[in-house]
Amino acid sequence: MRSPHLRVWSSPSNPSVCGIEALIRPLVPKNVASSLRALDLARFTFGSFLLLPLAQTDRSGLEEALRSAKRASATLRISLSIDEETLKRVDTQVLVTDQVGLVLDGLSLATSMATILSDVIEGARFDPSFIAEARRSVRVDAALRTLLSLTRSLGLATFGSTLPANSSNAFEYPFDYVTEVQTGLQTTSAAGSHSAAMTQISHARL
Repeated sequence: MRSPHLRVWSSPSNPSVCGIEALIRPLVPKNVASSLRALDLARFTFGSFLLLPLAQTDRSGLEEALRSAKRASATLRISLSIDEETLKRVDTQVLVTDQVGLVLDGLSLATSMATILSDVIEGARFDPSFIAEARRSVRVDAALRTLLSLTRSLGLATFGSTLPANSSNAFEYPFDYVTEVQTGLQTTSAAGSHSAAMTQISHARL
C-alpha cells in the first residue's frame, strides 16, 4: 500500500511531544477498523496520539467508530476529529475512554458557544481559513485569541497552523500543537525540525 501523506503535530513548548495525523478522506464509521489495521499502529512508537478524521455521522455511527478505535488502540491514543454537526448529536454518555477521544474540527467564528463548551471533546482544531483571516484583520485576530483563550481555559488541546520560522508576521498564536507536513517521505516543516519523529515515519511503510 502506498504511504499516505502524514501530518505531524508538535508542541512548541515541548518539542519532545508530538502526534500524527493520516491525511485521508474522512472515514465513515464502518471503515474505521480497516483503516486502522492498514495504518499498523504498532509501527508508530514515537508519537503520543493519532488524529483520524471521521465523516459526519449520527450517534450510533460515532459509537461504532469509537468502539473500533478502542479495539485497535495500541501505544497511541486515537483522537477522532469530528465536525460540529456530529458533535451536536452526541450526549455525555458517548464512549470516550482513556484510549480514544474526540477533537472538534474546523473551529471558527461560526462555531456555536454550546459546541465549544461540550464536555465530550478533548481538543479543538482551528479552521485554517480562520487563522489566515486573523492574520490579516485586527478584529478577527482579537476574536481568535479570545476563542483560543477560552478553549485552553476549558482544558482542551488546541491545534492550529503556524508561520515559517523566518516570517516577520506578528500575528502568531500559542496553539498547543502546530503542524509539520509530510509529503510522501519528504518533510516540510512549519514549526521547526522534528528529525526523530520523521525518522520513525520514514520507517513506517503504511
